[in-house]
Amino acid sequence: GSAGKLATMMMFKDCKRLETAVIREGVTDLPMNLFWGCTSLREVSLPSTLKTINRLAFRDCDSLATINCAEGGIFSFENGMLLKNGNEISYVCKPGVSGQLDIPEGVEAIADNAFKGITAITGLKLPSTLKSIGGGAFQGCTGITGVEFPASLQSIGYGAFQGCAGIESLRIPGTLKSIGGYAFGSCTGLKTLVMDDLADAEGTTYGDTIFADCTSLNSVRLPQNMPAYNDMFLRCSSLPELVLPEGLGALNSNPNAPIQFSVSGMTCLDKLVLPSSVKDYSFGMFMGDLEQVSYVRVPGAKTIGDLFGIRNIRVLVLPATLERYNVSQKAEIILFGGTKEQWDAAATDFAKESLEKNGTKVFFESDGTGVGAPATIVKQPEGKSVFQGI
Repeated sequence: GSAGKLATMMMFKDCKRLETAVIREGVTDLPMNLFWGCTSLREVSLPSTLKTINRLAFRDCDSLATINCAEGGIFSFENGMLLKNGNEISYVCKPGVSGQLDIPEGVEAIADNAFKGITAITGLKLPSTLKSIGGGAFQGCTGITGVEFPASLQSIGYGAFQGCAGIESLRIPGTLKSIGGYAFGSCTGLKTLVMDDLADAEGTTYGDTIFADCTSLNSVRLPQNMPAYNDMFLRCSSLPELVLPEGLGALNSNPNAPIQFSVSGMTCLDKLVLPSSVKDYSFGMFMGDLEQVSYVRVPGAKTIGDLFGIRNIRVLVLPATLERYNVSQKAEIILFGGTKEQWDAAATDFAKESLEKNGTKVFFESDGTGVGAPATIVKQPEGKSVFQGI
């Protein structure tokens, strides 16, 4: 190989009897999968010339407990953690980490997969200097019961806390600028989520399905200026209601993708309110299949051509701005915010025939009092129409 680099990836792959390794001076890079599957490797010595270590260099080296770092180099080793320049956790030796994990002050970055699968970690404290958490960094750390994110944190990578089943509540600070897809996916013990309003909504990005498969989640507070929904709560089967904020930037952040909203696996969802920014409910928008939802409100709708992902709605609330309604939707009651004349102009013959066939009752706010609407539909505030505030 060239000077400073070891010859190939996987040079020592599956050397099951290898227990110690000394990397010579002059080597600057450790490639991917260098010691892959060296299950007996207990100790490694690194040279002062080393500059980079691929995150998979010690893949599946579960017995590695000691890393000796030569003086004068940029790497150091303490409490089972290999640090680069004193501020980045590059690698973690599984046998050296258990119980309460306090990441030292001064650390700014945690590499991808750094603590992945270390179930012996029972507590986690992050430093006030931390800026980024890599993808899969704490994936499968089922012993972690809670985590508090510092205001300094800017990004959380893909699947960073995936499968951390011990976490029951989370608060996401509004200073975060990036949350990767499935970052908290399959946190099956998570019950309560609070996401603070964003300090910089335009500079913030959310990945897909951030909290998907959090099957115990039943209480959610979303930022009023969140950039995109991106099927955040896919298959969250205990979530009873979802009210997307009026300040929502988009249902999905990919401008080239069709506008879709998946209700797949949200089997306990009883109330759904979408923001006024959503105007067109076209074919294929609702993905999945919900058997029963008591209440759906679409306050900004202009055209509705598909609500087929949600069946048997009890109360469907539609705005006076509706221009076209062409759905054979099963609903017990439709509350329309305009007059009967406006409804007759918006609803197609096909929709009217379907509603009549399904036995749907339509009520109008024709004179601001909700004439004909039964009081049992919603709790009516004193002096207000049944159509206001719902």
